[in-house]
Amino acid sequence: MSDAPTQPRTELPYEDSIRLLDEHAKEKGDEWRVKVLRRASAAGQLESVATFDAVTVEQLCTPETWLPILSGGGPYYVLQVYHASALSTLAAILCPPVIPGTPRPADPTVTFRPDWRGPKVLLSPTPQKPATPPQAPPTSAPGPVNGTASANVDPRDDGAGRRFYEQHAALVEQRIAIQLDAVKAAAETDRKRLETRLADVLDAVRSAPRPGAEQKSMGEQLAPLLAAVAPILAGIMQAREAADARREALEARREEREAREREAREKREAMIADRISAQSSETSKVLAAMSDVVANSMRNSLQFMATVQELQAPAEDTWAAVAKEIPGAIAAFAAARANAPPAAPALPAPPAAPVATTAPAAPAPAVTPAAASPAPAEGGADDGDEGEELTVDNAAPDQVLGELVRMIKADTAPKDVALLYVEAAKRTKGFAAEIQKGGGILSVFRTALTDAWLVAPANADRVKAILSELDAQVQAERKKQAAA
Repeated sequence: MSDAPTQPRTELPYEDSIRLLDEHAKEKGDEWRVKVLRRASAAGQLESVATFDAVTVEQLCTPETWLPILSGGGPYYVLQVYHASALSTLAAILCPPVIPGTPRPADPTVTFRPDWRGPKVLLSPTPQKPATPPQAPPTSAPGPVNGTASANVDPRDDGAGRRFYEQHAALVEQRIAIQLDAVKAAAETDRKRLETRLADVLDAVRSAPRPGAEQKSMGEQLAPLLAAVAPILAGIMQAREAADARREALEARREEREAREREAREKREAMIADRISAQSSETSKVLAAMSDVVANSMRNSLQFMATVQELQAPAEDTWAAVAKEIPGAIAAFAAARANAPPAAPALPAPPAAPVATTAPAAPAPAVTPAAASPAPAEGGADDGDEGEELTVDNAAPDQVLGELVRMIKADTAPKDVALLYVEAAKRTKGFAAEIQKGGGILSVFRTALTDAWLVAPANADRVKAILSELDAQVQAERKKQAAA
């Protein structure tokens, strides 16, 4: 058990708290410090009344015998109890029953009164000797009740007083029973201890050498003892040897496990290094192959550009120049497609736009081959009304060309692309001159669509179809002009 009793719980009855204090007093000593506190009302603050040392459990059992003499009566007394061996640890909180009488300040001379039955050591307030010899108090509890003096009123006549005295009597009987049980247990323990000592003395007397008997030497006396101790020592030595063997076996297994782990770690590190080296070699090979593909693509592009330049010739008129360029362009595209390396990476195609039969929507106003309308003055293509529809009649050459490029990339039908080109050549002012100025239709398309897009195998069939349709429509236009 610890030096201090178990921390009391406020819900314990008064007699249970006393019982716990009595049990602790039997182990650590019956000496306590008690702080006497009091409230002016049920909801009031606790006020210090007095502090005592050398208090016993018996005095805590009967606070009604000394609290009225100390500071009068009252229903709101609280006693905080500390054991002398642990003054910083609260051992119990006692709330005595109602003590009849009127509360008053503590009397510092109370420990010098002959009728004082409470603790003998008063710490607070400072004890003082009385100026006159003290007189014995009346048998009844002193003090007025409800503002009037009570003359020899027996507190047991009151209902609360009767309950208090009944509880006190039961507590005293319980304490007496506890003390009797403790005395019986102590007597039984002493009896058993005396019997044991008596048996030891009798054994010693019986084993003592008799006068005149032969005395054994020290070796002879120790021989039986050594014979009894030898198996014990042998067992201890065997246990130690077994423990040493187990320890050595554990150490060997630990070293073996560490060696296996170290070997496995070295193998993993070597495997990782080999994989990194192999990946680096494969990456170098891939980069070299990509470089070869790019070089071949550039070489094919340059060959295609040279072929296109050779096929271009000065135009006699608009339709004759176009008619001359188209067959050569078709052959150039066929040759470029045949010579393109199969492993060359294809450039990503632009996002497809919805196909329109005339002029699909574009970020800029779409150019449509609308019916003929009065041609605007030169430079007036940008001065039209803001909401006017853009057609081949009022569009600028670069707007028509931009629409053609957008339609080609947007997978518009080849017939519609060729129709827009033919109508622009007939009705868009300066379109034919702009084409000739750019080096012909193929040079203009190559500049607008880029060589990489034109030579991509995925676009070759589409470009060939557009050029074939354009050739058919140009031939039809030339026949119309010849007939006219």
